[in-house]
Amino acid sequence: MPLYSYRCVLCGTPQELLCAVESKPGLVECCCGGDASPRVTRLARTPGRWGGVDTAHYNRGLGCHVDSYRDVDRIAEKRGLVPLSDMDAHFVDDAHDAYVAEAKQGEADTQEYQGLIASGVTAGEAAARTFSVSKMQDRGILDTAVKGE
Repeated sequence: MPLYSYRCVLCGTPQELLCAVESKPGLVECCCGGDASPRVTRLARTPGRWGGVDTAHYNRGLGCHVDSYRDVDRIAEKRGLVPLSDMDAHFVDDAHDAYVAEAKQGEADTQEYQGLIASGVTAGEAAARTFSVSKMQDRGILDTAVKGE
């Protein structure tokens, strides 16, 4: 349904009326008792990617206001962001699986640390055993150039 704009001829108060095309009234009664006549409006034309289409909006993904889809592409490229369509077909699933595996490993490390503490080992020794250099290298968290144990 279109939104029709009216203005009172007596007081100048603007009004908008949402109604079907076939039920659009010629005049609308204003709050002052006068008649509001239809206003002639035109479409706003702003430069956009596809020739004059008004595409200005707030982009939640970028967290800023953009004037066109071209702006979205420009800002995303400047920030080093890559569209999901350019990613591998299983990128999201693989990233989620890696996150879940990391969370499970964190839980296992917590259990191991707490178990060592419960067995009477000092906190420093428990941390050293739980997060040893060799374990972190095996997981790919530390570079193999790091020495120690």
